[in-house]
Amino acid sequence: MPSIADAPAPAAASAVAPAVAREMARVNARLFDNPYFRSIDALLVLAQYRFAALLEWWPRTWVVALALVLDALLERSRKAKEFRHYDPERFALFASLAILVLCASVVAMVWPGSLPPFIWAVVPTAIAALVARAVSHFHRRPF
Repeated sequence: MPSIADAPAPAAASAVAPAVAREMARVNARLFDNPYFRSIDALLVLAQYRFAALLEWWPRTWVVALALVLDALLERSRKAKEFRHYDPERFALFASLAILVLCASVVAMVWPGSLPPFIWAVVPTAIAALVARAVSHFHRRPF
């Protein structure tokens, strides 16, 4: 079992620390100052800008999204009272399309090309409309 007497002296550790710090600084500079990492950093800045643009539209679109989902819930209620059948294929279609639009918007955030600004107003509304259609065709089976 090692003892305290076997530990290196503090003077030896203080002589090595500046050399290790210099070498780590050089490695860090070589690793992160190349064009590849700078381009990834630029893509992240672009994604943050586009996400901020999406958030700017959120106060204007949440009312529409809420109205769409409430309409879908009322349509489900009406279908249940009329004994109309729910369509599981349409539920799957609209839920898949909502997921596809969500994933496409995430990819569009890091797309290096230019995109029209109104796209960020359309995305939440389109997702809400697709989710509302999926909700209107959803039927929970009894256990």
